[in-house]
Amino acid sequence: MAHERQPALLVWSLCDQTLPARMLRSQGVRPTEGAIIDCISGRVHYASLMHERIYFTYILASRLGGTLYIGMTNNLMRRMFEHRSGTGSKFTSDHNVYALVHFEQHATAESAVLREKQLKRWKRSWKVRLIEETNPNWEDLAHQLSP
Repeated sequence: MAHERQPALLVWSLCDQTLPARMLRSQGVRPTEGAIIDCISGRVHYASLMHERIYFTYILASRLGGTLYIGMTNNLMRRMFEHRSGTGSKFTSDHNVYALVHFEQHATAESAVLREKQLKRWKRSWKVRLIEETNPNWEDLAHQLSP
C-alpha cells in the first residue's frame, strides 16, 4: 500500500527501516505489525509476521572492486540500516563498506551460517566472480529489498 512521503520519517531513516508501531501512528500510518517504510520510494509496505523465517548471507562493498564485507542475518533490511547508520559493524563503518552487492536466501540459520563461513574462506577472486555473475557493475541492491 502506498502512502504519501513522510518527511519526518525519511529524515530519521538513512535507508529502509522497520519502524515501531507508535512511530507509524504518530505519522498517521496504519500501525500494523511488519510495517516498513522504503525511504527511496517513500512507500510503506505491510508484511505479515506469520510467514516463514528467511535467512540471508550478503556481501557489501565500498565501491566497484573495493573492500568487501560478508555477513549473515535473518532481516536484511534491518541489517542494511544498521550498517548504514554505523551500528552494524566497526569494520563497515571504518572502511565505508555500505553497498549491498550480493545476497542469497536460505531456509535455515544453519545453512546461512555455513555459507557465510564458506564465502569468508574463499579467495577474493572467487568472491568477485560470484558478485559479477549477477551484478557486473556492483550496483547497490538495497533498493530491491521489500517485504
